[in-house]
Order: sequence, then structure tokens, then C-alpha cells
Amino acid sequence: MSEITLLGNGQLVLEIGSATVLPIVNPAQIIEGLTIATLGQTLFTLSTTPARPHLSQLFLNGSKATHSRDYAINGNLLSWVGEIQLQPEDELEIFYS
Repeated sequence: MSEITLLGNGQLVLEIGSATVLPIVNPAQIIEGLTIATLGQTLFTLSTTPARPHLSQLFLNGSKATHSRDYAINGNLLSWVGEIQLQPEDELEIFYS
């Protein structure tokens, strides 16, 4: 008998019998465009809380930002901490699961 279980950390595991546990990839990925409403805005609310924020990918005008250096995620709140001041005409897009 096999069973798929969703763990609290968002990981899916496949259990076969009582001895084998295999992690499987969760294909669900969220792609979200973030609106920069005001010059210098630093806080953004994501539509859901990422299961693994450190694996997120954030792009500013097509250039990849670095987690912990340019941005941080706590719950569903993204904080921009990069040196570049965000402007309303900038494009900010995040990929996460």
C-alpha cells in the first residue's frame, strides 16, 4: 500500500509499505507580480505564505535579486532591503512555492 503525505514544511512524501519514504517534488509554483505603489516602497504582501522562502526567486526589472541580501520574507510579507530604491515604474516579480 502506498500513501502521499503533505508535511508541515510543504514537502510531499511517498510512503510505500512501512519502510520506504521518498520525497517527491511539489510542482505547484506561484508566480506573482508585485506592484510598487510609491517611490522607495519596501514592504509587499504576498498572496500566500511561501513554504520555503529561501528558495524563492525575485526579479527586479528582469535581474535576479538575492534572498537575504536584497529581500527577506517573513510569513507572507516580503521586505525589500536592497541598495536600489524601488520606483513605481520598476517591475518586481516573485516565484515561490
